[in-house]
Parts: sequence; C-alpha cells; structure tokens
Amino acid sequence: MILGVKGNSGCELQVLGDKIQKSCLPSYNDRLEIQCKKQSEFNSDLFTTPKIYESGINEDGNFFFSMEFKQCKTFDKVFNVATKYYLDNISDKLINFVIKNVEKQEQYSSKIVISKYESVKNNIRVQKNIDVSYLDDIFYSLDKTITIPAGYCHGDLTLSNLLFDGDEIVLLDFLDTYLDSPIQDIVKLRQDTKYHWSIRMLDYEFDSLKMIQCLNYIDEKIDYEFSKKEYYVRYYKIFQILNLLRIVPYCREQKNVNYLINEVDKLCQH
Repeated sequence: MILGVKGNSGCELQVLGDKIQKSCLPSYNDRLEIQCKKQSEFNSDLFTTPKIYESGINEDGNFFFSMEFKQCKTFDKVFNVATKYYLDNISDKLINFVIKNVEKQEQYSSKIVISKYESVKNNIRVQKNIDVSYLDDIFYSLDKTITIPAGYCHGDLTLSNLLFDGDEIVLLDFLDTYLDSPIQDIVKLRQDTKYHWSIRMLDYEFDSLKMIQCLNYIDEKIDYEFSKKEYYVRYYKIFQILNLLRIVPYCREQKNVNYLINEVDKLCQH
C-alpha cells in the first residue's frame, strides 16, 4: 500500500516519525486485527517483515497497529534496473516460499469456493451492472471436494506488497482469505507477473518494455515450477478466475473492468 493513500478496505497508513501506523474503519477492525497478528507471527528465512510495536483500539473505535518504517525500494524501481541474477534471486525466493508453506494436501468442500463466487458475482452485478453468470458452469461443475495444499499463505502476495533492500525482500499487508492455502499466493503472484496488474496502477511514465520483460521472466519460472504439481494443473485456473473477478468491484476505471473481464474470458477458453 502506498503511504498516504487509503486502500479499498478503508485502511490508512500514516508516517509517524520512524514508525508507520495502519488503521481502519470500525467495520474492518476484526480483519485488520487478524492481519496484525499474521504479520507479528511471521517467521521466514527467505523474507522479513516490519516489526510491530503496538496495537489496539484508538479513541474513535478504530483498530490500529504501528510498525517499523523500513527504507526500501518498491518493485517498479527495482525492476527498472534489475539484472537476470537479481530476477533469479527474487523468483527463487518466491517459489521456495510457497513450496515451504505446503504442509500437506487436504480436501476442502467446493462449497467454499462456490459461495465466494456467488458473493463476488452478486457484487459485480450490483456495483458494475455486469452479469457474469455465464461462468456458473465452471464453478458448479466442481467435484464436492477439491484437493489443494494446506499451509500458510500471505494472502495478498502481489508485487506491490513487496519491498526491496538489496537482497532483502520485505513482505507487507498480510491478508486473511476465504480459504487459506498456498495456492492463493501463487494466484496473487501471477496477478502481477502474468496479468501485470500492479503496473496498471502506476501513475507515472516508466520503461514498460523492461518492466514487462522482467514480469514475464519471473512468470515463466513460476508457471514452469508449479506446472509439475497436480493441484496447480487442476485448480489454478478456477482460483485465478475468482481472484480476477474479486478485483472488478473495486475498479474505478472502466478500462480496467474491461481488461479483467477479458482476461477471465481468455482463461475460460484456455
């Protein structure tokens, strides 16, 4: 999340000296508290995360937590000058992070996914006046159970939630999800490496050719590695369709809505 900008959830970041404070509207308190806990308990030999100093409810009834302010670079600044060696280092860490988080394969009721799809479908209809019910068969034809990895996931592992300081990679904005599984982190990574979502949000001129080359390079490595896994081959597409659909209601520009729906349609045809 960019400093000084409110997110779609209503959360806000403020710089307070050598700290950053994240707060939210009361309606989001429970989720932000979970995110705070997820960040404070994070432990990895591949990535770091800002240390949390304090948390609680402020006088307005809003949950908040303050954390370490790390002076790092965002992905767009790094990729502009990235070497192949550096991209390999990033790719390998991201892939190994997901692999290490897979504890076992577990069966989940497909009703979890279908229920989320129905909720998202309704949100898109109400907020964007778009009917995506033509996707019903994809979700309703799922078996009663799906077998996917059980284990830790960041929840929103996009490039915009990574910071870079040399070889150190810092994770931000942990998120709870409707179904915690490492496959969700693969989906969110490819939201950027395959669908270039975060660079669509950049509001300045940049070397788009260089940026896309970097993203495509990382994406090929991710897709190659996980294509060896049965869960990825069977279920990546449906989780990615749902992921892209979930973004639609938050889009402020029609061109981004059109882009997402078009990419969903391509996935359906693949």
